[in-house]
Amino acid sequence: MNEEEKMPIDEAVNEEEELNEAPREPETEQAPEKPETEQTPENKTSKPMSRKRKHGIISLITTVIVVAAVVLVNIIASAISSKNYGLTADLTKLRSFELTETTQGVMSRLDKKVTISFMSDRSSYISLDSYCKQTVFIAEEMAKCSKGTLSVEYVDLVRNPSYADDFDRNELNTTDIIVSCGENKQILTVSDIFNFEDYSGSYKYIVSSSAERKLNNAVLAVSNDMVIKAVLLTDNTDADYSYFKRMLTYNGYDVSETALNKEDIPADADMAVLFAPSADYSEDAVRRLESFLCNGGKYGKTLLFAANPTDVSTPNLDSFLEKYNIYFGMGYAYDTGEKIFMNDSLTGVSASQAESTIPVIDIDDSKPVVIPIKTRPVGFDSDEGTSPLLVYSEKSGMVPFSAGEDWDPEGSVVGNVCVLGMADVGSEEKSYILAAGSYTMFDRSFAVPETSDKLYYTYVLDWVNDREIERADDIPDKVISKYDIDIDKQTAVNLGFIVYALIPLLILGTGFTVYLMRKNR
Repeated sequence: MNEEEKMPIDEAVNEEEELNEAPREPETEQAPEKPETEQTPENKTSKPMSRKRKHGIISLITTVIVVAAVVLVNIIASAISSKNYGLTADLTKLRSFELTETTQGVMSRLDKKVTISFMSDRSSYISLDSYCKQTVFIAEEMAKCSKGTLSVEYVDLVRNPSYADDFDRNELNTTDIIVSCGENKQILTVSDIFNFEDYSGSYKYIVSSSAERKLNNAVLAVSNDMVIKAVLLTDNTDADYSYFKRMLTYNGYDVSETALNKEDIPADADMAVLFAPSADYSEDAVRRLESFLCNGGKYGKTLLFAANPTDVSTPNLDSFLEKYNIYFGMGYAYDTGEKIFMNDSLTGVSASQAESTIPVIDIDDSKPVVIPIKTRPVGFDSDEGTSPLLVYSEKSGMVPFSAGEDWDPEGSVVGNVCVLGMADVGSEEKSYILAAGSYTMFDRSFAVPETSDKLYYTYVLDWVNDREIERADDIPDKVISKYDIDIDKQTAVNLGFIVYALIPLLILGTGFTVYLMRKNR
């Protein structure tokens, strides 16, 4: 064998020996993987992208949670504050929407379901005037304070005309407010809740609001348990008593009608009303009046005699009154002093309260009780058991029905002519006769914002009928303007600082703090 043939064999042996000397790996073991540090360029760029995506997702989730939490807190806060008085803040300069302590006390004691109904939708009523806006918010705050017994609703009278079926359609307006509790209702007009002034005889404008006081008194009146039963004696009258009847009804009186010449006054009636008799009643009818007042010796009844201010012959009724030392003068009361009251639609005489046993309201000098021009004087034959309630000034007198052209008013002045008086019947327990010089004293035209007529007569009738009603007359009127409804300047500055400076700084500070913490980690 030559050398060329031996060489491959020797090389093969050497290679075999080298293989035998090297450590052998188990056949089942695989080659070791490359260490993580030895990553391809593709792997080196994919890892940071994944971490960045993870942080983005976390940030997005955190943002969603924070926004959802803020929205949820606002929803919960709005829901709670809409039902709970005291959790809302009045930020207006004059605190125009803030309830007085009197209102809070009235609402906390209210134990009957009462509804305040606006005769238009909320946005329409609010847009009428700043005072209307204040009225809406006052009503809603009262509802919150009542803990569920008082509710506020908005009835669009234009879209729901059937709502007025229970009322006189000529009476309800879209600006009216109805306060109701069961069958008891009161209608409050803009004239009832706002005080107006005349501007140069061209138009009237609101100068102040009595909304809080009037809403309180209406709530107290309709929720009162004591219902007075009144009977109108209507067979000898041709006068329109519809407004007077509604006035009684809306103040919690149960009003019915009967013919005195034909039947007795119901025994359960508390008050009878002779409204402008245009003819005399029979002797039997007069005896029914006396029987009603005596009440079998129990007394406790009331007769309101609203006279017809004309020269009507009523001898039987005159004799009945004379038994109790009271009569109507045969003429018209007048006043030569500066007591004439006039506005665009009303002319009358301002009357003053006389010293009497009735603890009635204090009449504001700027809002007197106004008496019609044609009103008969109320006279007394004796001071015993009688009392004047409303009188004219010391320069007043009476012009007789039979006065001629030569009659001298200055020479007929007697002073302090009475136009509303009272006589009592009985000894220990008493019945009362209220004598009004004219039925027109109770007409709607005299129940205007510039007068105290309706409020005064309501007080008197409640007193003589022994009807105790809590009233909230210590609540002052509120004078506001469109600027007072907005946030006052200092409050606006404070809120602006919080929203535009403090909150952004807190957010920036929080973000910077998180950044530093992550950087130094």
